[in-house]
Formats: sequence, C-alpha cells, structure tokens
Amino acid sequence: MQFQDISPQRIEKEVEKSVQNFFVQLMPATFLCITTGPCKSVTQSYANCLQNNSPSWRAFYGTEPSKMSAALRHAILKYRLIESTIDKLHRSALEIEAINDSCVPRYTSVTYCAPICAAKQTPFEEPVGYCSEECKNAVRACLHESANEWDSSVVILRKLSAEFDKGFVEVRLFFKNPHFCSFR
Repeated sequence: MQFQDISPQRIEKEVEKSVQNFFVQLMPATFLCITTGPCKSVTQSYANCLQNNSPSWRAFYGTEPSKMSAALRHAILKYRLIESTIDKLHRSALEIEAINDSCVPRYTSVTYCAPICAAKQTPFEEPVGYCSEECKNAVRACLHESANEWDSSVVILRKLSAEFDKGFVEVRLFFKNPHFCSFR
C-alpha cells in the first residue's frame, strides 16, 4: 500500500493511535518523576501496570494528546497535498516535452515562414515583425493549455509550502510547553 492510498480517515485513526501509544509509553516515567521528584527508572512490571491503567489516566494529560494528534494529522495531509502537486507538475513537464499534434502544423508554418521573412529583410532593416510575432504566438498557443495548468499548480504549491513546517513547529512547541513540562 502506498502512502497516497491511505484515506484521511485512516490517517486520523493511525495518528491518534500513535499519539495515544506515545502517551501510554510516557506515562510510567512521567508519573514517577512527578510523584517522587527526581526521575528514576522503573521496573518493567511497574511500567506495565501503569500502562495497563492508562485509560484512567487520560485526564492527567488533558487535551494535549488530541492537540498533538490534530497538528500531526494536519501536517501529514498538507505534505500529501504538496507531494501530489509536485507529482502533477512533474507529469505536466513531461507532457510539455512532447509536441502536441495540433502544434505541429502551426510550428511548421512558422518555420517555413522564416526563410521568406529573412529574404525580405535587408542587412540594415529591423526584423520583419510578422514572423517574429507569429513565432511567439505559435509557441504561446502550443503551450497555453499546459501553462495554465502549470501556473495553477505552482500557485497551490507556493501557498502550501509558505508555512509547511508550521505543523512540525507546533508539535515541537507542544513538548516545550510549560504545561507539558510540568508532567515530566
């Protein structure tokens, strides 16, 4: 199964499960540090006992696990959107490399026009405007459809990547939060 095959609902469940497991693993050490002062290591049986009773300890962490889950889920979904947009841009670039069949006759007429334009031009004259403009127009017409799609994808990518690391920063700040630190 590829990353893109996972539904947003499944991502939400997996992130929540992972965050819950993280807090269950964190519970024994956190509880011991708070109750005894300096942090001490615990026996595995003591850690297992606390972990097995973790559902009754959910109030201990408050809403922090759900906030952390939401920040992680948002960052993952944003990453997926960025990844799919980059993939779309890549495919678009590959398609542009191949000349569209409808562009071939237009390009041919411009290419054929070039020798005629060059013959009309004397060494002291400016290039004939028609040929120069016709060439530009032919290229624009051939690339117009792809260019619009490309432009819209680039705009999406810029918006998404402007604050891409925000979700990860939120998770990092969560651990630096004095409220969270009081549990450690």
